Amino acid sequence: GTGGGSRRWYTEGVLSWCEARWKSVGGVMLNGVWLEDESDGTWWPNLAAEAARSVGSGEEKVRLALAKAGMFEGQHVHHRDVAELLAAAASGLDAERLRKAMDDPAVVARLRATTAEFRALPCTVVPTFLVSNDIGDVNLLSGAFRHDHIAGCVEQMLADAKAYANFNAANPPPPSVKA
Repeated sequence: GTGGGSRRWYTEGVLSWCEARWKSVGGVMLNGVWLEDESDGTWWPNLAAEAARSVGSGEEKVRLALAKAGMFEGQHVHHRDVAELLAAAASGLDAERLRKAMDDPAVVARLRATTAEFRALPCTVVPTFLVSNDIGDVNLLSGAFRHDHIAGCVEQMLADAKAYANFNAANPPPPSVKA
């Protein structure tokens, strides 16, 4: 889940089952100790990643660092102070600057909006990736986690966008067509 809402499925039994299933598919055992209670979620790590993105640091670098810290190392990333500390270290941002961005109503609103967008998708499994490019292509990869599948999708979408840009540079579209 993406946290921040009332839908919770984190229980010890569910986590144990999900971790065993992940190991059977991915070959790596996840560490569920980062969740201490059924009400814990991913609001704070997601907000820290969005805040880092909002001030110009690489959101994915921060998101990956937080995911690794929680799911593999068992750190309690669902606590704000832990998420802040890890996000500041991963992004290279000053902790105070990151903290202010996490408290920015616009950043909070953006996270709530993207959480709502995710929950509206026709997906029930994680991870789920919604990948889009600037020419309007959208790919939904639900349950995909292998690098080659995700990378192939991203590479194709980047190549298509570049091809469109090259074509449009050499062949300006008629005024009635949005490029």
